[in-house]
Amino acid sequence: MATLSLKKTTPRVEAMRQESRQPIDDITWRWLIKDYPELFRNPRKPKPLKQGLFKELLEVRPANISKSSLRRVLGRWCTRRQYLESLERGGERYGLSGPEGEVKPHHMVDAVRRLERLEETN
Repeated sequence: MATLSLKKTTPRVEAMRQESRQPIDDITWRWLIKDYPELFRNPRKPKPLKQGLFKELLEVRPANISKSSLRRVLGRWCTRRQYLESLERGGERYGLSGPEGEVKPHHMVDAVRRLERLEETN
């Protein structure tokens, strides 16, 4: 009978995985910046993205952009300090066609909590 190993990966194995993903994720970043510069070109002043943007991007992505790469890239974008600070400030959320709704108060509170956790880890 086969058993499932629940071992954590070693830092070396995880680093190798990250390296293998890097070229794929670079392609995804380049696509987002090229096709949606109003959303992704300025990493220092990111705009809050509309909820559901991932699904929209899946519908319009080129064939060479994988779902997993898009998820990783957006995940990194949306967990950065600058992005969380933009959520904390509130205001409009942006989608592929421009402004689409507002940042809700509970998302602003969540952003504050995440920023506090970032401070604790640094």
